[in-house]
Amino acid sequence: MIVVLSRDAYETTTDEVLDWIETLGGDAVRLNGEDLTGVEPYALSLEDGALDAVFHLAGRPVRRRDVRAVWFRRWHSLRHFDTPGVHEPGLLGSVRHHLGRETRALTDALYFLFGHARWLTSPAEARPGKLRMLQLAAQAGLPVPATLVTNRRDQLRAFVERHGRVITKCASDVEVFRHAGESWGMYTAELTLDDVDAAPEVFFPTLVQERLEKRWEVRTFWLDGQVHSMAIFSQGDAQTEVDFRRYNVKRPNRNVPYRLPPEVVEALARFMELAGLGTGSVDFVRTADGRHVFLEVNPGGQFGMVSQPCNYFLEKKVAEHLIRGDRPDADSVEWRDS
Repeated sequence: MIVVLSRDAYETTTDEVLDWIETLGGDAVRLNGEDLTGVEPYALSLEDGALDAVFHLAGRPVRRRDVRAVWFRRWHSLRHFDTPGVHEPGLLGSVRHHLGRETRALTDALYFLFGHARWLTSPAEARPGKLRMLQLAAQAGLPVPATLVTNRRDQLRAFVERHGRVITKCASDVEVFRHAGESWGMYTAELTLDDVDAAPEVFFPTLVQERLEKRWEVRTFWLDGQVHSMAIFSQGDAQTEVDFRRYNVKRPNRNVPYRLPPEVVEALARFMELAGLGTGSVDFVRTADGRHVFLEVNPGGQFGMVSQPCNYFLEKKVAEHLIRGDRPDADSVEWRDS
Protein backbone atom coordinates (compact mmCIF):
# COMPACT_ATOMS: atom_id res chain seq x y z
CA MET A 1 0.00 0.00 0.00
CA ILE A 2 1.07 3.60 -0.72
CA VAL A 3 0.38 6.38 1.78
CA VAL A 4 0.29 9.91 0.37
CA LEU A 5 0.77 12.71 2.89
CA SER A 6 -0.50 16.01 1.52
CA ARG A 7 -2.87 18.89 2.25
CA ASP A 8 -6.38 19.66 1.10
CA ALA A 9 -5.93 23.01 -0.69
CA TYR A 10 -4.04 23.94 -3.88
CA GLU A 11 -2.85 20.38 -4.49
CA THR A 12 -3.98 19.41 -7.96
CA THR A 13 -0.62 17.67 -8.41
CA THR A 14 -1.46 15.25 -5.59
CA ASP A 15 -4.86 14.61 -7.17
CA GLU A 16 -3.30 13.85 -10.55
CA VAL A 17 -0.66 11.49 -9.14
CA LEU A 18 -3.36 9.61 -7.23
CA ASP A 19 -5.40 9.34 -10.42
CA TRP A 20 -2.38 7.81 -12.16
CA ILE A 21 -1.78 5.38 -9.29
CA GLU A 22 -5.36 4.16 -9.62
CA THR A 23 -5.10 3.96 -13.42
CA LEU A 24 -1.88 1.95 -13.18
CA GLY A 25 -3.39 -0.47 -10.71
CA GLY A 26 -1.71 0.81 -7.56
CA ASP A 27 -3.21 0.98 -4.08
CA ALA A 28 -2.96 4.33 -2.29
CA VAL A 29 -4.58 6.15 0.60
CA ARG A 30 -4.31 9.89 1.17
CA LEU A 31 -3.97 11.76 4.44
CA ASN A 32 -4.05 15.56 4.56
CA GLY A 33 -2.46 17.50 7.39
CA GLU A 34 -5.81 19.13 8.09
CA ASP A 35 -7.27 15.69 8.86
CA LEU A 36 -5.46 15.69 12.20
CA THR A 37 -7.82 18.38 13.52
CA GLY A 38 -10.98 16.49 12.69
CA VAL A 39 -11.73 17.32 9.07
CA GLU A 40 -11.89 13.57 8.41
CA PRO A 41 -12.46 10.87 11.06
CA TYR A 42 -9.33 8.92 11.93
CA ALA A 43 -7.88 6.88 14.76
CA LEU A 44 -4.43 5.51 15.52
CA SER A 45 -4.44 2.31 17.55
CA LEU A 46 -1.42 0.39 18.80
CA GLU A 47 -2.32 -3.27 19.02
CA ASP A 48 -0.37 -6.19 20.47
CA GLY A 49 2.29 -4.09 22.10
CA ALA A 50 2.55 -1.72 19.12
CA LEU A 51 3.83 -4.51 16.91
CA ASP A 52 1.06 -4.00 14.38
CA ALA A 53 -0.21 -0.43 14.52
CA VAL A 54 -3.43 0.31 12.64
CA PHE A 55 -4.33 3.72 11.24
CA HIS A 56 -8.01 4.19 10.46
CA LEU A 57 -8.78 6.79 7.80
CA ALA A 58 -12.34 7.39 6.60
CA GLY A 59 -13.35 3.94 7.77
CA ARG A 60 -10.48 2.13 6.06
CA PRO A 61 -7.93 0.31 8.23
CA VAL A 62 -4.33 0.91 7.17
CA ARG A 63 -1.96 -1.55 8.80
CA ARG A 64 1.62 -0.54 9.33
CA ARG A 65 2.91 -3.80 7.89
CA ASP A 66 0.97 -3.25 4.64
CA VAL A 67 2.49 0.19 3.93
CA ARG A 68 5.59 -0.14 1.76
CA ALA A 69 5.78 3.30 0.11
CA VAL A 70 5.11 6.84 1.36
CA TRP A 71 5.05 10.07 -0.62
CA PHE A 72 5.55 13.16 1.50
CA ARG A 73 4.06 15.70 -0.85
CA ARG A 74 2.94 18.47 1.47
CA TRP A 75 1.87 18.77 5.08
CA HIS A 76 -0.27 21.66 6.19
CA SER A 77 1.23 23.91 8.86
CA LEU A 78 -1.59 23.93 11.39
CA ARG A 79 -1.91 27.34 13.00
CA HIS A 80 -5.60 27.98 13.46
CA PHE A 81 -7.49 25.96 16.04
CA ASP A 82 -11.02 26.27 17.39
CA THR A 83 -10.82 27.46 20.98
CA PRO A 84 -14.43 27.89 22.14
CA GLY A 85 -14.79 30.03 25.27
CA VAL A 86 -11.15 31.21 25.22
CA HIS A 87 -10.84 34.90 24.32
CA GLU A 88 -8.28 36.50 26.64
CA PRO A 89 -5.22 37.16 24.41
CA GLY A 90 -2.60 35.73 26.78
CA LEU A 91 -4.54 32.54 27.48
CA LEU A 92 -5.55 32.19 23.82
CA GLY A 93 -1.90 32.32 22.76
CA SER A 94 -0.92 29.68 25.31
CA VAL A 95 -3.77 27.35 24.31
CA ARG A 96 -2.94 27.62 20.62
CA HIS A 97 0.74 27.05 21.34
CA HIS A 98 -0.17 23.92 23.29
CA LEU A 99 -2.45 22.63 20.52
CA GLY A 100 0.31 23.24 18.01
CA ARG A 101 2.76 21.16 20.05
CA GLU A 102 0.18 18.39 20.42
CA THR A 103 -0.34 18.36 16.65
CA ARG A 104 3.40 18.16 16.03
CA ALA A 105 3.63 15.22 18.44
CA LEU A 106 0.84 13.41 16.57
CA THR A 107 2.57 14.16 13.27
CA ASP A 108 5.91 12.82 14.52
CA ALA A 109 4.17 9.63 15.66
CA LEU A 110 2.65 9.25 12.20
CA TYR A 111 6.04 9.65 10.52
CA PHE A 112 7.54 7.06 12.88
CA LEU A 113 4.68 4.68 12.17
CA PHE A 114 5.69 4.48 8.51
CA GLY A 115 9.42 4.79 9.10
CA HIS A 116 10.05 1.31 7.67
CA ALA A 117 8.62 2.19 4.25
CA ARG A 118 10.31 3.59 1.15
CA TRP A 119 9.80 7.35 1.23
CA LEU A 120 9.76 9.70 -1.71
CA THR A 121 11.05 12.74 0.18
CA SER A 122 11.13 12.20 3.91
CA PRO A 123 9.92 15.00 6.23
CA ALA A 124 13.54 15.60 7.24
CA GLU A 125 14.40 16.34 3.59
CA ALA A 126 11.35 18.47 2.84
CA ARG A 127 12.77 21.85 3.85
CA PRO A 128 16.52 21.94 3.30
CA GLY A 129 18.27 25.14 4.31
CA LYS A 130 19.00 27.35 1.31
CA LEU A 131 22.44 28.30 2.57
CA ARG A 132 23.42 24.69 3.18
CA MET A 133 22.19 23.74 -0.30
CA LEU A 134 24.28 26.55 -1.83
CA GLN A 135 27.33 25.17 -0.03
CA LEU A 136 26.67 21.64 -1.25
CA ALA A 137 26.03 22.86 -4.80
CA ALA A 138 29.38 24.63 -4.83
CA GLN A 139 31.01 21.49 -3.45
CA ALA A 140 29.42 19.49 -6.27
CA GLY A 141 30.87 21.85 -8.89
CA LEU A 142 27.79 23.95 -9.66
CA PRO A 143 28.25 27.73 -9.94
CA VAL A 144 26.38 29.63 -7.21
CA PRO A 145 25.70 33.36 -6.78
CA ALA A 146 27.78 35.45 -4.38
CA THR A 147 25.76 35.48 -1.17
CA LEU A 148 25.80 37.40 2.09
CA VAL A 149 23.73 37.16 5.25
CA THR A 150 24.19 40.15 7.52
CA ASN A 151 22.49 42.33 10.11
CA ARG A 152 24.80 45.34 9.61
CA ARG A 153 24.21 48.23 7.24
CA ASP A 154 27.93 48.84 6.62
CA GLN A 155 28.47 45.23 5.50
CA LEU A 156 25.38 45.38 3.31
CA ARG A 157 26.56 48.61 1.68
CA ALA A 158 29.99 47.12 0.97
CA PHE A 159 28.36 44.10 -0.69
CA VAL A 160 26.15 46.30 -2.88
CA GLU A 161 29.08 48.49 -3.87
CA ARG A 162 31.16 45.41 -4.73
CA HIS A 163 28.54 43.70 -6.89
CA GLY A 164 26.67 46.70 -8.31
CA ARG A 165 23.21 45.15 -8.44
CA VAL A 166 21.93 42.80 -5.75
CA ILE A 167 18.71 41.08 -4.77
CA THR A 168 17.24 40.03 -1.45
CA LYS A 169 15.17 36.91 -0.81
CA CYS A 170 13.94 34.75 2.03
CA ALA A 171 16.47 32.45 3.66
CA SER A 172 13.65 30.00 4.38
CA ASP A 173 10.28 29.25 2.79
CA VAL A 174 8.29 32.22 1.57
CA GLU A 175 5.33 33.31 3.66
CA VAL A 176 1.89 34.56 2.64
CA PHE A 177 0.50 37.33 4.84
CA ARG A 178 -3.24 37.88 5.01
CA HIS A 179 -4.52 41.32 5.93
CA ALA A 180 -7.77 43.18 5.39
CA GLY A 181 -9.16 40.40 3.24
CA GLU A 182 -6.15 40.29 0.90
CA SER A 183 -3.12 38.01 0.57
CA TRP A 184 0.41 39.38 0.26
CA GLY A 185 3.24 37.19 -0.98
CA MET A 186 7.00 37.54 -0.64
CA TYR A 187 9.16 37.67 -3.76
CA THR A 188 12.78 38.15 -4.71
CA ALA A 189 13.38 41.89 -5.04
CA GLU A 190 16.24 44.14 -6.11
CA LEU A 191 17.97 46.10 -3.35
CA THR A 192 19.43 49.52 -4.15
CA LEU A 193 21.85 51.78 -2.30
CA ASP A 194 18.91 54.02 -1.46
CA ASP A 195 17.30 51.03 0.27
CA VAL A 196 20.53 50.40 2.16
CA ASP A 197 20.78 54.02 3.29
CA ALA A 198 17.19 53.91 4.51
CA ALA A 199 17.88 50.85 6.65
CA PRO A 200 18.81 51.11 10.35
CA GLU A 201 22.40 50.50 11.34
CA VAL A 202 21.44 47.11 12.81
CA PHE A 203 18.52 45.04 11.45
CA PHE A 204 17.16 41.51 11.33
CA PRO A 205 19.62 39.15 9.56
CA THR A 206 18.93 39.40 5.84
CA LEU A 207 20.05 37.33 2.84
CA VAL A 208 21.34 39.17 -0.23
CA GLN A 209 22.89 37.90 -3.45
CA GLU A 210 24.49 39.35 -6.53
CA ARG A 211 21.91 39.98 -9.23
CA LEU A 212 22.78 37.71 -12.12
CA GLU A 213 22.49 38.86 -15.71
CA LYS A 214 19.90 36.36 -16.89
CA ARG A 215 19.23 35.16 -20.40
CA TRP A 216 16.54 32.79 -19.15
CA GLU A 217 15.67 30.71 -16.11
CA VAL A 218 15.52 26.93 -15.84
CA ARG A 219 13.29 24.77 -13.63
CA THR A 220 14.50 21.15 -13.50
CA PHE A 221 12.63 18.22 -11.96
CA TRP A 222 14.86 15.38 -10.76
CA LEU A 223 13.51 11.87 -10.17
CA ASP A 224 15.23 8.49 -10.27
CA GLY A 225 18.38 10.07 -11.66
CA GLN A 226 16.47 11.56 -14.60
CA VAL A 227 16.22 15.28 -15.34
CA HIS A 228 13.27 17.04 -16.93
CA SER A 229 13.95 20.72 -17.55
CA MET A 230 12.04 23.73 -18.78
CA ALA A 231 13.39 27.11 -19.89
CA ILE A 232 11.44 30.13 -18.66
CA PHE A 233 11.86 33.25 -20.77
CA SER A 234 11.21 35.74 -17.99
CA GLN A 235 13.51 38.54 -19.10
CA GLY A 236 11.24 40.10 -21.72
CA ASP A 237 8.78 41.30 -19.08
CA ALA A 238 9.59 43.86 -16.39
CA GLN A 239 7.08 42.17 -14.09
CA THR A 240 8.89 38.82 -14.13
CA GLU A 241 12.52 39.67 -14.82
CA VAL A 242 13.59 39.64 -11.14
CA ASP A 243 11.22 36.87 -9.99
CA PHE A 244 9.26 34.86 -12.56
CA ARG A 245 6.73 33.97 -9.83
CA ARG A 246 5.27 37.45 -10.29
CA TYR A 247 3.22 35.83 -13.02
CA ASN A 248 1.81 38.00 -15.76
CA VAL A 249 -1.50 36.28 -16.45
CA LYS A 250 -2.28 38.58 -19.36
CA ARG A 251 1.07 37.98 -21.07
CA PRO A 252 2.58 34.76 -19.68
CA ASN A 253 6.26 33.93 -20.05
CA ARG A 254 7.14 31.52 -22.82
CA ASN A 255 8.08 28.09 -21.40
CA VAL A 256 9.74 25.38 -23.50
CA PRO A 257 11.42 21.98 -22.97
CA TYR A 258 15.12 22.40 -22.27
CA ARG A 259 18.22 20.20 -22.15
CA LEU A 260 20.86 20.96 -19.56
CA PRO A 261 24.47 20.50 -20.71
CA PRO A 262 25.91 17.08 -19.73
CA GLU A 263 28.45 18.59 -17.35
CA VAL A 264 25.66 20.41 -15.50
CA VAL A 265 23.65 17.19 -15.21
CA GLU A 266 26.72 15.39 -13.82
CA ALA A 267 27.29 18.14 -11.25
CA LEU A 268 23.59 18.10 -10.38
CA ALA A 269 23.79 14.34 -9.77
CA ARG A 270 26.71 14.89 -7.39
CA PHE A 271 24.72 17.59 -5.62
CA MET A 272 21.61 15.45 -5.18
CA GLU A 273 23.76 12.67 -3.74
CA LEU A 274 25.51 15.05 -1.34
CA ALA A 275 22.16 16.50 -0.28
CA GLY A 276 20.66 13.03 0.16
CA LEU A 277 17.69 13.86 -2.07
CA GLY A 278 15.87 11.41 -4.31
CA THR A 279 13.74 14.05 -5.97
CA GLY A 280 13.38 17.81 -6.16
CA SER A 281 12.64 20.86 -8.26
CA VAL A 282 15.87 22.74 -8.94
CA ASP A 283 16.14 26.35 -10.10
CA PHE A 284 18.97 27.62 -12.30
CA VAL A 285 19.76 30.87 -14.07
CA ARG A 286 21.31 30.70 -17.52
CA THR A 287 23.54 33.77 -17.46
CA ALA A 288 24.66 35.99 -20.31
CA ASP A 289 28.15 34.48 -20.10
CA GLY A 290 26.81 30.95 -20.61
CA ARG A 291 26.83 29.58 -17.05
CA HIS A 292 24.02 27.62 -15.41
CA VAL A 293 24.02 29.05 -11.89
CA PHE A 294 22.32 27.05 -9.14
CA LEU A 295 19.80 28.99 -7.04
CA GLU A 296 17.98 26.47 -4.86
CA VAL A 297 16.26 23.09 -4.62
CA ASN A 298 12.79 22.30 -3.31
CA PRO A 299 12.24 18.57 -2.63
CA GLY A 300 8.47 19.11 -2.55
CA GLY A 301 8.35 21.79 -5.22
CA GLN A 302 5.65 22.10 -7.83
CA PHE A 303 6.47 20.08 -10.93
CA GLY A 304 3.13 20.45 -12.68
CA MET A 305 4.38 23.77 -14.06
CA VAL A 306 7.14 21.79 -15.85
CA SER A 307 5.11 18.70 -16.70
CA GLN A 308 2.22 20.29 -18.54
CA PRO A 309 3.91 22.87 -20.80
CA CYS A 310 6.60 20.35 -21.79
CA ASN A 311 4.38 17.24 -22.05
CA TYR A 312 6.66 15.32 -19.67
CA PHE A 313 3.80 13.52 -17.85
CA LEU A 314 5.74 13.79 -14.59
CA GLU A 315 2.66 12.91 -12.54
CA LYS A 316 2.66 9.49 -14.23
CA LYS A 317 6.38 9.06 -13.58
CA VAL A 318 5.90 9.84 -9.88
CA ALA A 319 3.02 7.36 -9.71
CA GLU A 320 5.16 4.68 -11.35
CA HIS A 321 7.98 5.38 -8.87
CA LEU A 322 5.62 4.98 -5.92
CA ILE A 323 4.10 1.78 -7.28
CA ARG A 324 7.57 0.31 -7.78
CA GLY A 325 8.31 1.20 -4.16
CA ASP A 326 5.15 -0.61 -3.10
CA ARG A 327 5.99 -3.60 -5.30
CA PRO A 328 9.74 -4.10 -4.91
CA ASP A 329 9.65 -7.39 -6.86
CA ALA A 330 7.85 -5.95 -9.88
CA ASP A 331 9.98 -5.41 -13.01
CA SER A 332 7.72 -2.71 -14.45
CA VAL A 333 4.45 -0.86 -14.05
CA GLU A 334 1.87 -1.44 -16.73
CA TRP A 335 -1.26 0.42 -17.73
CA ARG A 336 -4.43 -1.11 -16.30
CA ASP A 337 -7.47 -1.03 -18.55
CA SER A 338 -10.47 0.54 -16.85
